[in-house]
Amino acid sequence: MLSSGEDWLRRSLKKHVLALTSLQRTIARLRSRIGWLQEGDANTSYFSHACTLPQA
Repeated sequence: MLSSGEDWLRRSLKKHVLALTSLQRTIARLRSRIGWLQEGDANTSYFSHACTLPQA
């Protein structure tokens, strides 16, 4: 059994871990978007194929 201080610390750390995980996902998504934009027209056929795939 955790004391009230330990329980508070555990909940606080869990919130911080979840926030950092969310931030990591956002950074990964933005890096992917930057890479996509840097490719520009060099990847037009890939883009066209990706857009025409049926959505599941």
